[in-house]
Amino acid sequence: MTDTASVSQCILSKNAPVLFFDTCSLLDLVRDPTRECFSSDQYETAIRLLRKVDGEEGYLHVVVNSQVHHELNDNFSSVCEDSENKLDKLNKKIAFLQRVYVSIGATVSQNLSFSKNDFSQYGKNIYDSFIGKSITYKEEDDVAKNKAFDRSRFCKAPAKKGKQELKDCIVIELYLFLAQHLRSIGYSNRIVFISSNTKDYASDVRGGILHPELKDDFDSVKMEYASNYGLAERMLFPPC
Repeated sequence: MTDTASVSQCILSKNAPVLFFDTCSLLDLVRDPTRECFSSDQYETAIRLLRKVDGEEGYLHVVVNSQVHHELNDNFSSVCEDSENKLDKLNKKIAFLQRVYVSIGATVSQNLSFSKNDFSQYGKNIYDSFIGKSITYKEEDDVAKNKAFDRSRFCKAPAKKGKQELKDCIVIELYLFLAQHLRSIGYSNRIVFISSNTKDYASDVRGGILHPELKDDFDSVKMEYASNYGLAERMLFPPC
């Protein structure tokens, strides 16, 4: 089940919202946990969305296209290694502070540290669950490919001058192609594309608004852009 027709029929079989994943938002699940731009709320929301993929709390289709799979294979190991290195540095700082506190007679918690193995295991479990439960989409259609090349060549978002980003252009054109087909056969539920790459997809780094060069394309297939899991959840399942 990889081509446009097969994926579309799978989605149509259960009328539920669709979440299209970009590479960075999946890698966020195993990325450096000490960074400030990804909070515990994001993990909690990701887990809630997973429950919907399982049909425990509503239902949700998750799609990961072939280009995203390639990028995940290329980057997953290095992202995990960086996370472990950052946790090592954090634990060394904690140990240093503990010694300072002891030296001045202050009370400190003993053996406070954060296991890099625990983070790798649990973060990877969430990541693997999304991958394992997603619909893999691969389309060899020349129309989508040609649009991706044109988008890159003319430096149209997510490409830009000096940063043509052909891979990102392929990712978004594949999703636009699938979304267009879904709409053409009568699918009327919500479609959301999630990417934390706000530098390329948003109008500003805060990520709240889609880049103006993408707006017409997204509007034409009624697809929305979410820069994080919380925003994606609100778009997919608006509060009553």
